[in-house]
Amino acid sequence: MSYSNGQSLGDPSSPVQMPCSVVGDRPIPARAMPQVVARVGIDLDPVDVTDVDEARWLHACLAPDQPEQAARLEAETALAVTVPPSLLRGDAVEVMSEAFARVPADALPVVTTTWALSRFSLESRLRFLHRLDEAASGRAVAWVSAEGVGVAPTIPTLGDRRASGHSIIGLAVFDGRVCAPRPSGAAGRRAG
Repeated sequence: MSYSNGQSLGDPSSPVQMPCSVVGDRPIPARAMPQVVARVGIDLDPVDVTDVDEARWLHACLAPDQPEQAARLEAETALAVTVPPSLLRGDAVEVMSEAFARVPADALPVVTTTWALSRFSLESRLRFLHRLDEAASGRAVAWVSAEGVGVAPTIPTLGDRRASGHSIIGLAVFDGRVCAPRPSGAAGRRAG
């Protein structure tokens, strides 16, 4: 990540750099990024960017007037080809335990949802939380979410309304005790 104030986080030599604007006076994380030892993606119909035709289809989904997005996707695709993720096909709630089985026992599984839970029914979102809690009976599990206001169950909304045009970044750690999810910030446009 490269922040608008000149700070950066992560590997500065990575071909993929995400620009971020700093708003407000909260400190920016400065510690090193943790090592990722396993990547497991879950989707009903995952796109395998190591397959030329599937990568071409993904590129065709970009708006033609956004060359910076095309360049970033090109860099992301090249990076994913060098270290391909493990992809699971299926309903995230149903195959989550299989994904956890692919993470080494001595590593902290971090589940990330980015604008995905809105496609789940409320019942499925609650089952998702239940699966995270079940997985935490054997080891701690972290959940990082970037979802629309009110979409991620139990993540506080910072007092914002649904359909406000931005998303809440949330963090929850499940470790067999009472889970206290917290908002970490907002993404997108947020007034005030």
